Amino acid sequence: MDRPTDARHTFHRKGVPTRLRVQLLDLAGAPRAGADYVLTVESVERRGKTDGAGWIDEWMSPRTRAASLSVAGMNGEPADTYELQLGELRPAAVVEGVQARLRNLGWYRGPLSGEVDDATAAALQAFQAAEGLPATGELDDATTSRLQRVHGG
Repeated sequence: MDRPTDARHTFHRKGVPTRLRVQLLDLAGAPRAGADYVLTVESVERRGKTDGAGWIDEWMSPRTRAASLSVAGMNGEPADTYELQLGELRPAAVVEGVQARLRNLGWYRGPLSGEVDDATAAALQAFQAAEGLPATGELDDATTSRLQRVHGG
C-alpha cells in the first residue's frame, strides 16, 4: 500500500495472533518440565516440549475457539488428553469470571452459573486456604486480586 512519506498514517493489522499459555503441573503441584505434547488446532498438529516451568506457549488465531492437547504420560503412563475451550473470560469482578478462573485452576467443577452457590463457596474456601487468605468462602477484594494474580488475567 503506497502512502506519502511526509504525512502520518495509521495502519491496522488484521489477524493478529494471540497466545495460548498453559502450565502443566503434576499431582503434587510441581511443574511438568520437558513433557512432550501435541496441540491440535484446526486440524493442524503442533508438537513440542514444555519449558522448565511446565509451560506451553503457542501462537494462534484469536478466532480459535477449541483445541486438543495431548501430553505424554509420566512414568510410562498413557497420554493425558484435554479438550480446550478457548475464548475470552468474563471479568474477575463478576461471579461467572471467578468461577471460570477457579475451574481453570482446578478448584471448581460446577457450571458457570454466575451465582455463588455451595460449590462455588467451597471452591473459594479451598482456594483461599491454599493461598494463605482467610478461608471464608466469600468473594472479597483480596480473593479476587489473588485469583487474578494466580490465574494470570
